[in-house]
Amino acid sequence: MTASKPIADAGLTLTADSRILVIGTIGAGKSHFICDLVAQSEPIPTHSIDDCRRENGAWTRAGEEKARKTFLRACAEERGFFECTGAGPLYKHIEQIAIANPFDCVMRVHTPTQVCMERVTSRHEWPPYPNTTMPDSAMIDAISDELDFHGFDRQSSHWNGQRLLHVSGVVE
Repeated sequence: MTASKPIADAGLTLTADSRILVIGTIGAGKSHFICDLVAQSEPIPTHSIDDCRRENGAWTRAGEEKARKTFLRACAEERGFFECTGAGPLYKHIEQIAIANPFDCVMRVHTPTQVCMERVTSRHEWPPYPNTTMPDSAMIDAISDELDFHGFDRQSSHWNGQRLLHVSGVVE
């Protein structure tokens, strides 16, 4: 599946004014998916929690808090792609932001746990993070379960009144 197929199938046109939230587990392929979309459209800003972590020195708790605030401010005020797991401590904030400034679309990238783990173990560079525990399959499954619990499950086509698209994170 090419990255543009779910967009085209949904009748969405990506522009610099688009607001697209891309979520999924660690190693799901969110960044790769966004890069493919951006390569096939006009330039669209991309806001990633991991980039915010790199920019704000998130190897400390204070740096992580600053990274989260920077990312959430972008989600609330900016246009473009917004990339994070969509779970954990960011979820409630993203939910509130989505009510005040809805996304044009929310996309969940689904990838089997084993594929995510292969990607995780092959990474050579990680963003700074105060918790040095490496993701394992239990953590990836827990993130996926939390996303399902919050309404991002495969049976849902909307989340909080916003269009929810499901895409495969496995390159075919």
